[in-house]
Amino acid sequence: MTIQIESITVNDYKVHDQLPEMVGKTVTFDISINNLVTGSELQQEVILCEVSVRLIEAESGLELVTFKSNNFYNVPGLTAVLISYPDDSVKIPEEIIEVIARVSIGNVRGILFERLSTTILNKMLLPVIEYGDLTVSIPTDQ
Repeated sequence: MTIQIESITVNDYKVHDQLPEMVGKTVTFDISINNLVTGSELQQEVILCEVSVRLIEAESGLELVTFKSNNFYNVPGLTAVLISYPDDSVKIPEEIIEVIARVSIGNVRGILFERLSTTILNKMLLPVIEYGDLTVSIPTDQ
């Protein structure tokens, strides 16, 4: 099965104005991934992977960076591999979700690297995340 990136949009990107004061501080990452599919997107065989990232100063909890992107994927043949349930919900095979999650995190890693390149966080890279460490939500709307 082929999975094609249809588009990537950055919906939110903010850098806190106190960023220069954070030299030498410990920064943690908060990463959230949601795969969203509606009835119309299923008919078009499109999956939306929404990725949100927050960089947080560990001691104070101050949000240094917030970032959110929508990664749209065209998955020809998706409807043929869906598992349907009596309540009209569907399950997308985990192999597809895993590929989309890995590619989406890679996309975000690159975009954030470029966006933070002129800040004191220019050496901060999103960590490599194993798929098994993710909790993926796939709500379906008819």
